[in-house]
This record gives sequence, C-alpha cells and structure tokens, in this order.
Amino acid sequence: MKNYRYDLDSIIDESFEEVMKYFNNGGIIKRKPLLIKGDSRFNITTISILSASAFFTYSEISNMLEYHTFYVPISLIIWYIPSFWVLWRHKDSYGVYMPVIRVIYTMKNTLKMTIDKLLDALSSKNISGPSIISIKPPELGIVAYPVYTDGNNVEKDVAKAIAKLILIHEVAHSIIGTSEWKASALEYLIYFYNNEFHKYPKAYEIIEKNIEKCKAYIEKEKRPSLYNLGLCYANIVIDKHQYLKLNIKSIVEEIKYLSKEDVINIIKSYNIH
Repeated sequence: MKNYRYDLDSIIDESFEEVMKYFNNGGIIKRKPLLIKGDSRFNITTISILSASAFFTYSEISNMLEYHTFYVPISLIIWYIPSFWVLWRHKDSYGVYMPVIRVIYTMKNTLKMTIDKLLDALSSKNISGPSIISIKPPELGIVAYPVYTDGNNVEKDVAKAIAKLILIHEVAHSIIGTSEWKASALEYLIYFYNNEFHKYPKAYEIIEKNIEKCKAYIEKEKRPSLYNLGLCYANIVIDKHQYLKLNIKSIVEEIKYLSKEDVINIIKSYNIH
C-alpha cells in the first residue's frame, strides 16, 4: 500500500463544518455536537475523560467547585465509565455518537486504512479531468458511492468523501436516535444531495447498479444487516425522484415512521426507474 499524502485532521474538520452547515441551513439540527478526533496514539482513557468533561459547562463545574467540591470527581467518574465502555466497544469502528454528552468521536486510524485501500484500487485508473467516480468501501456496506473530482487532487476528494459519510452518519444518530438503518439511510441521502449529485446522469448509473445489488441481497439474505437496509432504501428514494433535489427535513419525518419490515418490502417490490 502506498503512502498517500492527505491531511486527514484538516479534512475531518473541514468536512464537519460543511456537514453541520447543511444540517443547520436545512433546519434539521440546531445544537452542534462536539467533535473529538482520536487514533491509537490517543489513549481511550484520556478521550473518555474528555468526553465525560464535555457533558458539563464551565459554569456548572464552577458551581460544583464553589459549593460541593466533591461533586466534580464523582460526576466525572459517573460519565467516564459509560464513555469508556462505548469507545472500547467501538474502537475498530469509524466513529461513534454518544447521545447523553452529545459527542462525536472519530477513529482516524480506521478511516485512513479504508481511504488508502480505495486509493490503491483507483491507482490503476486514469483520472485526469473532472469526473464522477464510483467508490465501493467494503466496510461501509454493499452499495457504491459517487465522488466528484476535478482530477487535480483525487486523494483529498476520496478522503473527504469518506470523512463526510462517517460524520453525516453520526450526526444523523443525534436526530434519528439509535436506529442503525435510519441513520444509514440519512447518511446516503444527505451525502448525495449535499453534493448535488442529483444533477448528474452518471450518479444515477451508480444508483441503478446499487438497487440491482440491493434487490438480489434482500432476496438472498434472511437477516439483512440494518446498515445495508438503510443504504438500499436511500438509493430507492433517490431513484424515485430523479433530477429533483429533495427536502431532507421532510424525509427525516417520513423515515421516523417506517419499520424495518416496511423497508424490506419496499426494496423487494421496487422496480428500477
């Protein structure tokens, strides 16, 4: 694997600001979660303490110190324990959202490995000008994603696409709750429309292939993964509304009332546009 050059820290920061701007402008979310970036060099114990601390405001801590000094260490320990457990459980994931303290924690090492694999797969292709390419990270489900590149910095374009997908997914959990299929559906939909892929025929070629794969997958798998269910449902929504920019806020409301069984039936019965 080559040593690709891209600044993942700045890409995550830049992507997070763009994602939050989209959510805010759409009236989908008002309160911004805290973003914490970590990797294997950043001890999980340390990050758990920071996550626990993030739950309290400066004024709350000041008040505790003034009137009940012993509350601070006790309170931090109470929040440290679940933070440590969640982070340890998801240490090999791309990211995790901790709802009580409203913290999104990204796993940079895992992100980098996936990005580098994708760049390896693309290295044999001659991408020299503006184009929409298809990327298929095996770790992110069965579908492919469109990525726009002007050809000048494919490494950054791919890295940013993956970072955005992970961040959108975790922010989606802050809106939709713990449901994995619902967060996954919003992940693909928001990524697609935020990047305005609804304008490009090439993007719909990717969507059509995804739906064919999704229908075969649902017929074959007795227990389809929740992540794949959400991604497949999102692709059907996009195909049904070709060349239209959908109101994501209304889709959020629609998804809230759908069950897993509803989605399976929708995928099975859908005829490609």
